[in-house]
Amino acid sequence: MIAPHPMLAPMPPMPTPPTPPTPVAIADFAPGAFDFDLLGGDDDELAGGKPDSDKLSVDELVSLRVMGVTPEYVRDIRAVFPEATLRSMVSLRSVGVTPEYLRDLKAAGVTIKTARDATSLRSMNVTPQFVKQLADAGYNNLSVKELVRLAAAGVDADFIRDMAKYRKK
Repeated sequence: MIAPHPMLAPMPPMPTPPTPPTPVAIADFAPGAFDFDLLGGDDDELAGGKPDSDKLSVDELVSLRVMGVTPEYVRDIRAVFPEATLRSMVSLRSVGVTPEYLRDLKAAGVTIKTARDATSLRSMNVTPQFVKQLADAGYNNLSVKELVRLAAAGVDADFIRDMAKYRKK
């Protein structure tokens, strides 16, 4: 045995290792047996289904159900966007686009041409009230892209009013 160096302090005792966690039952899936992709792993499948099948895929069914896409929702959204795919239905529903939201934005003067436009507006929390405030501040007939950019940057009627006094030198 080697004697400790006189200048070194003795090591403190090792801490007690933590108690291992209580085991719980875990399902044993074979590798690849549970491939859950909320928007589907195959874009073509969710874009319009498999061309050689009349059935929805398992991924499509799971995605639609998990996001709460119902036959009524599909019917209502396709009344506005006839080209809407299953993938776009999942996207619309995931950000909270409802037929009422679309109707209210249209009444506020917003022209929404595609499901993607609706998804962008909702994801940036563009509301009919926001559109009305911008219109009251003099910004009418804004495009979807302009509304999304303004909302993303945090520009609102108060900001416009506060900055307007600095426009002229």
